[in-house]
Parts: sequence; C-alpha cells; structure tokens
Amino acid sequence: MNDAYYYGFLAFHVFSFISWFAVLFYLPRLFVYHAENSDKKEFVEVVKIMEYKLLVYIGNPAMWATVFSGVYLGYLAGYFSEFNWLSLKMIGVSTLVCFHIYLSRLRVRLEKDECKKSGKFFRDTKIDELPQLWNVLIGHMSFVGPRPDVQGYADKLEGDDRIVLTIRPGITGPASLKYKNEEEILSQQANPKEYNDTVIWPDKVKINKEYIKNWSLKKDIEYIIKTVTG
Repeated sequence: MNDAYYYGFLAFHVFSFISWFAVLFYLPRLFVYHAENSDKKEFVEVVKIMEYKLLVYIGNPAMWATVFSGVYLGYLAGYFSEFNWLSLKMIGVSTLVCFHIYLSRLRVRLEKDECKKSGKFFRDTKIDELPQLWNVLIGHMSFVGPRPDVQGYADKLEGDDRIVLTIRPGITGPASLKYKNEEEILSQQANPKEYNDTVIWPDKVKINKEYIKNWSLKKDIEYIIKTVTG
C-alpha cells in the first residue's frame, strides 16, 4: 500500500469528520434560535434556510464521506480481522449517525412548523451536548468534571485555582448543574459580562476545586443522574 495514498485518504477522512462534527454541534443551536423566535416570521425564514444548507450541503455529504472513508481506511489497514479499537470506533460513529438522522427529522418538522418543542426543551435536554459522548469514548473528556471554558478564563487561572486544569473536562458536573440556566441568569443582568467575570466564573472555579479535592464515585453517579433527569 502506498503511504502517500493512505495518508492522503486519512487526511480526507479527518477533514470530513471535523466538518460533520461541526454540523452536529451547531445545528441544535440553530434549533434553539428557531424555537425561541417562532413569532418572528422573517427571522425564522432565515434560520430555516441556514438549517437546510448546513445539513444538506455540509452535514449529509460529510457524514457519508466520514463513514465510507473510515470503513475503507479500516480495510486498508487490516483492522477488520478482530474486535478492536476500530470496532469501538464504528459503534461510536453509528451512534452519531442515529443522532444525525434525529436532527434531520427535527429540521423537517421545524421547516413545516410542525415541531412544538420550545427553545427551553432544546436547552434543557442539551441535545447539542450529545456529540460530546464521542470525546468521552476516545478519552478527551470524562462524563463528570469541570466544563471546558472559552479562552480568556481557564487559561488565566493562577495558583491553587489551576488544579481545575489537572483533570479532563467533563460533560456535566456540580458547577454545570448549578448554572444550567446560565444564559437566562446573564440575560437578566445589566452588565452580563461583568456579572459573569465577578460572580459566576469565580463561583464555578470554587465549586470545581471542591469537586476535585473531595471527589467520589458516588457523587459522580449522582451528578450524572441529576443531569439526565433534569
């Protein structure tokens, strides 16, 4: 097998996967904007176009490219001879395909104004978080832990606060549960950024430090249950 051919195809596979992942992350957020502004007809029509183009022009081709190139790469490398890491990867990809189909159906219902789910439903169920399960599977994240934050916050932690960076970020955790309605809280403030910087962010750091210092499996299970049950 020609190495240049293999690595060229691998690069195509990685590019397809990243494109597909971007759609799976961003499309549910468009659903939130769609549902929360259903009374604004002109705005909703624009969002409908964005949803359609994102899914049909990028999401669908990227999904098929990811699946077929992944299978072909596995065949070239001879990974189908036994149940190994590639088999687990295929299970993960199959889960993402099911999620993709679910989003596709939701998009059609929203386009036809048949979906009665509110923006609160999409936020509370956190369907935009589901692709993060892949990061857990490959070891980049854990189920419970500090949430990864935007640049300018976590990267500026100092002293004892940097303990937050010593463990893998998580999908949920005590700080995430306490501030699950963070956007709603910030929207009620005169200066959202100042409130976040002086109140919410310091409190999150404090909560996450206590979580790390007093970690227990029992608490992790409780956080997961609370996240699932809302």
